[in-house]
Amino acid sequence: WFAARSGPLSPLTGYGITGMLGGAVGNIVDRLTRGQVVDFVDAYLGSAHWPTFNVADAAICCGAGLLLFDSVREFRRASAPSPATGTPGAPSPGRSS
Repeated sequence: WFAARSGPLSPLTGYGITGMLGGAVGNIVDRLTRGQVVDFVDAYLGSAHWPTFNVADAAICCGAGLLLFDSVREFRRASAPSPATGTPGAPSPGRSS
């Protein structure tokens, strides 16, 4: 729905949406086939323990991070003065306003 209503998307936004949807589908498949989502990545750094997660969780988090990063980048680009006019809010390349 988001992609269909937004018009052309930047590659980072596309990767973010894909990661989030892929991770969600992976967790749903686990839930339907196993009855639970299996977390198997258990990481330590010295004595510090990172919460246990799976690849689908990582894809969801990385996808959300890409969406956030791209949103901030687009906001900054839209707020920057346009080289031609010197006014903020000029459309960024690759996106329609």
